[in-house]
Amino acid sequence: MKGVTIILMKGYDGKSRLSLNQKISMELIEALASDLYFTVSETETCKEPWDYFIATPDKTFSKQCAKNNISIIDLMPGELNSILHQIQHWAVKKSYDALILCAGDIPLLTGVLMDFIKKKLFLGLAKKGKSIVICPSKNDGVSIIAMSPANLWTITSEKGVNNLKVIEGLDREKYPYQIMNDFRAYLDLDHYEDLFSACKIMEKNPDYENRLSKKILGEIVTV
Repeated sequence: MKGVTIILMKGYDGKSRLSLNQKISMELIEALASDLYFTVSETETCKEPWDYFIATPDKTFSKQCAKNNISIIDLMPGELNSILHQIQHWAVKKSYDALILCAGDIPLLTGVLMDFIKKKLFLGLAKKGKSIVICPSKNDGVSIIAMSPANLWTITSEKGVNNLKVIEGLDREKYPYQIMNDFRAYLDLDHYEDLFSACKIMEKNPDYENRLSKKILGEIVTV
C-alpha cells in the first residue's frame, strides 16, 4: 500500500471573496499552506508509505511553497473539474494505491484527524476491497475525500450543486463510502465571518498553539 495526501490550493487569488487587502491575503494563504502541509506530514502516525504534496496552478505561489520546503504538484490552469482530473490522473500515473484530497482552506485540520480518516479507509478496504471516506464541510460541501484505489470514483464538482448530496446518491455497493463528520474538517474559510470562527476555536485549543495562520487570523479579526 502506497498512499498520497494532496492539499489543493488555488494560489494567491484563492481567497478573493474574503475581501482582505492583498498583503494580508497572501500572508494568510502562505500560512495555511505551511500549517496544513507540515501539520499533516509531520504528525500522522500511519505506518504505510505515504507522501504529501500541495497542488496548485499558481506558479508564483508554487515557487514560494518550494522555498518553504513544501513538495509541490504544478497543475495546468483550468476550471475546477479540470484541476481535479489532473490531480487524480497524476496520483494514478504515480502508482499510488490510495489518494486523500484535502481542501486548502480548512485551518483546523490536524494530523490526528488524518490518522482517523486513514483508519476508516483501511477498515473499508479490509471489508470490501475498496473504500471511500468523506469529510463534509459547511453547506453540504466536501473538504476531504479519501479513496482506495486512487481512481475508484472520478472526483467532480458541479457548480451550484451540493457535492455531499451527489456523493450520498452514489451506489454504495459500487462506491462503498463512509461519511465522517468532524469540526476540524467542517469549517472552511469561505466567508469573512469564518475567519472569526476559526480564530476563536484556535485561541481556545492548544492543538493550534504554533499555527502561523492563528497569528494572522488574530491580526485580521482585531483590525
